[in-house]
Amino acid sequence: MAQYALYIAIGADIFAGIPTINLVWRKPDADRPFPWALFAVGYGLGAFAVPQHTFANYVLPIYMFLAGILIATPLLIHRIKKGTLKKEWI
Repeated sequence: MAQYALYIAIGADIFAGIPTINLVWRKPDADRPFPWALFAVGYGLGAFAVPQHTFANYVLPIYMFLAGILIATPLLIHRIKKGTLKKEWI
Protein backbone atom coordinates (compact mmCIF):
# COMPACT_ATOMS: atom_id res chain seq x y z
CA MET A 1 0.00 0.00 0.00
CA ALA A 2 2.99 2.32 0.44
CA GLN A 3 3.46 2.62 -3.30
CA TYR A 4 -0.06 4.00 -3.69
CA ALA A 5 0.69 6.64 -1.08
CA LEU A 6 3.81 7.50 -3.07
CA TYR A 7 1.80 7.91 -6.27
CA ILE A 8 -0.73 10.14 -4.51
CA ALA A 9 2.08 12.24 -3.04
CA ILE A 10 3.67 12.64 -6.46
CA GLY A 11 0.31 13.67 -7.92
CA ALA A 12 -0.12 16.26 -5.17
CA ASP A 13 3.42 17.50 -5.79
CA ILE A 14 2.65 17.94 -9.48
CA PHE A 15 -0.31 20.15 -8.65
CA ALA A 16 1.75 22.08 -6.10
CA GLY A 17 4.57 22.54 -8.63
CA ILE A 18 2.41 24.01 -11.37
CA PRO A 19 2.55 27.57 -9.93
CA THR A 20 6.33 27.36 -9.63
CA ILE A 21 6.69 26.17 -13.22
CA ASN A 22 4.37 28.93 -14.43
CA LEU A 23 6.35 31.52 -12.49
CA VAL A 24 9.75 30.53 -13.86
CA TRP A 25 8.46 30.37 -17.43
CA ARG A 26 6.76 33.80 -17.16
CA LYS A 27 9.35 35.57 -14.94
CA PRO A 28 12.71 33.80 -15.17
CA ASP A 29 14.34 36.53 -13.08
CA ALA A 30 12.26 35.46 -10.07
CA ASP A 31 14.47 32.49 -9.15
CA ARG A 32 18.02 31.24 -9.58
CA PRO A 33 18.92 28.16 -11.66
CA PHE A 34 21.79 26.67 -9.65
CA PRO A 35 19.72 25.21 -6.77
CA TRP A 36 17.21 23.68 -9.17
CA ALA A 37 19.93 22.22 -11.39
CA LEU A 38 21.72 20.80 -8.35
CA PHE A 39 18.41 19.38 -7.13
CA ALA A 40 17.94 17.66 -10.51
CA VAL A 41 21.50 16.28 -10.52
CA GLY A 42 21.07 14.91 -7.00
CA TYR A 43 17.90 13.02 -7.84
CA GLY A 44 19.34 11.94 -11.19
CA LEU A 45 22.27 10.36 -9.38
CA GLY A 46 19.88 8.91 -6.81
CA ALA A 47 18.21 6.92 -9.58
CA PHE A 48 21.45 4.95 -9.95
CA ALA A 49 21.34 3.96 -6.28
CA VAL A 50 18.01 2.12 -6.46
CA PRO A 51 18.59 -1.36 -5.00
CA GLN A 52 15.52 -3.09 -6.45
CA HIS A 53 14.54 -2.35 -10.03
CA THR A 54 10.82 -1.72 -9.79
CA PHE A 55 8.64 1.07 -11.11
CA ALA A 56 7.78 2.23 -7.59
CA ASN A 57 11.47 2.63 -6.74
CA TYR A 58 12.32 4.61 -9.87
CA VAL A 59 9.29 6.87 -10.14
CA LEU A 60 10.27 9.36 -7.42
CA PRO A 61 13.90 10.02 -8.44
CA ILE A 62 12.99 10.24 -12.12
CA TYR A 63 10.03 12.51 -11.45
CA MET A 64 12.12 14.81 -9.23
CA PHE A 65 14.93 14.86 -11.80
CA LEU A 66 12.52 15.88 -14.55
CA ALA A 67 10.83 18.49 -12.35
CA GLY A 68 14.19 20.03 -11.48
CA ILE A 69 15.20 20.15 -15.13
CA LEU A 70 11.82 21.61 -16.12
CA ILE A 71 12.27 24.43 -13.63
CA ALA A 72 16.02 25.02 -14.18
CA THR A 73 15.87 25.11 -18.00
CA PRO A 74 14.03 28.42 -18.51
CA LEU A 75 16.11 30.00 -15.77
CA LEU A 76 19.35 28.92 -17.46
CA ILE A 77 18.19 29.91 -20.95
CA HIS A 78 17.16 33.36 -19.75
CA ARG A 79 20.48 33.99 -18.02
CA ILE A 80 22.51 32.75 -20.98
CA LYS A 81 20.58 34.97 -23.42
CA LYS A 82 20.75 37.94 -21.04
CA GLY A 83 24.44 37.37 -20.31
CA THR A 84 24.12 37.77 -16.55
CA LEU A 85 27.10 37.28 -14.29
CA LYS A 86 27.69 33.78 -13.03
CA LYS A 87 27.51 34.95 -9.41
CA GLU A 88 23.82 35.79 -9.99
CA TRP A 89 23.11 32.18 -10.92
CA ILE A 90 23.74 30.82 -7.42
